[in-house]
Amino acid sequence: MSFRCVCRLMAGLAAGWLAIPDGSAQPYLGLGVSRLSLASQYSAIDARSATGFTLIGGIELAPTWFAELSVSAAGGIDTGPTENIFYPADSAEYSILRLGIGKSFWALAERRWTPWVSAGWSYHFINWDTFWYQVEGPGVSLGAGVDIEPARSWRLRIQAMRHRFSAHDTYGYGPYSSRTSEVSAAVMYAFR
Repeated sequence: MSFRCVCRLMAGLAAGWLAIPDGSAQPYLGLGVSRLSLASQYSAIDARSATGFTLIGGIELAPTWFAELSVSAAGGIDTGPTENIFYPADSAEYSILRLGIGKSFWALAERRWTPWVSAGWSYHFINWDTFWYQVEGPGVSLGAGVDIEPARSWRLRIQAMRHRFSAHDTYGYGPYSSRTSEVSAAVMYAFR
């Protein structure tokens, strides 16, 4: 996943916010820590976990609706020998790019906290560190969490995401059915 790609997607969110005529949409950014637990049919990955970061950019479309683009990544995932084309055991970096829409149970301004649910599209990248090899593919994600507003414009988010995706490797082998559980905590700032 390239930095340019992330910048373009963030610019798209900003353009969407500016296109809302009444100015009611509020953009926000967040940064946090995530724990990714990956399970795959692909034997080189099998079941692995790692701790990394999450970056969140979003727009409140209405008091209880939001759209988000997030990136979660973790490094140092141990991988076994690959199938079909042989590469020995290595370590890998795992990244998830997610675009989703969410619904809060009530407006954050009402109680200064709100639970929420979300659904979205995701793209998964598992890049080997030493070798030119990766496993990647699209999928869907479901999530739930709670946002807490301890001070004006500042938010704390605790969330759990479940991702399912179908991946192919660099040489087109696959698909490998995979799933990921993600738990994260982030600090966010809403621009008002």
